[in-house]
Amino acid sequence: MTFLKKILTPPVFDDEVKTQQAYLLHVIVWALICVPFPFVIYSIFLVPEDITRTLIQAGFGETVNILLLIMMRRGYVRAAAIIQVSAFWLFFTATALTGRGIQGEAYLLGYGLVIAIAGMLIGG
Repeated sequence: MTFLKKILTPPVFDDEVKTQQAYLLHVIVWALICVPFPFVIYSIFLVPEDITRTLIQAGFGETVNILLLIMMRRGYVRAAAIIQVSAFWLFFTATALTGRGIQGEAYLLGYGLVIAIAGMLIGG
């Protein structure tokens, strides 16, 4: 139970700005860790022809986000934030390229989300 409590609690640092950035990144990363599960279940039952693409996307996302949690715990908050934004951009670009292009959800919603997260995590 202590391990679960430890990984679900955002890290605290001496620098208040770093702690706030880590908190926000912690929330974003955990949300992105939880999102693929319903997406995979949805794809299995309603879009089984896309299951390979879905599993690749989910696997890539889970791997990156777990690595970001480890980096953040070790104090590399700014680097983790930059990698998060870059990986998110790469993910939406790959999704657009392998999906419906500029008519797909990656182009319509994804890039705006990447810009918003970049502004919140990295700032000016």
